[in-house]
Amino acid sequence: MMSIKISMNDIILGASIGGLAAFAVSAPAIAFEIIRRGKVKDLPLVVDVKNIFSFHLSRLATFAVGVFLHILMGVVFGGIYPIIADHDWFAFVGPAYNLGTLSVYTVLVWLLFCVVLFPIFGFGWFGKREGKMVWLEVLVSLFLIALIFCLAVPFFQPSFF
Repeated sequence: MMSIKISMNDIILGASIGGLAAFAVSAPAIAFEIIRRGKVKDLPLVVDVKNIFSFHLSRLATFAVGVFLHILMGVVFGGIYPIIADHDWFAFVGPAYNLGTLSVYTVLVWLLFCVVLFPIFGFGWFGKREGKMVWLEVLVSLFLIALIFCLAVPFFQPSFF
């Protein structure tokens, strides 16, 4: 039987790094929104959530919900990965916390969001109701979050993870 050595600190730190990485990835969208004052039609790497649970959102609410969901996506990404890494579920790809295992994990998280969570929120499969390229925006965002996550984690090793 495998002994679990993961602690809540690892999960919180992973979620924090993921959330900060998502914030960093969404920074250009936030800057465009501030500079252009709501006149940007399609924010880079942040899904424009125009409707959620059948409620139509205003332009400011669309921006706020989009950035919030983007950062939440990073928090979920980073919070779950230490659990996955502790169980060595991706050991066939390589050691935990390297770009190979994070890439496989990223694709699986992307599928979870696009196939399970997006339909629940009313975005449709792969976010088709919010735009034709939402699936690609989410995939690129997640890979950028994974890259930042991969670069940030060594600063916390061996104390954490």
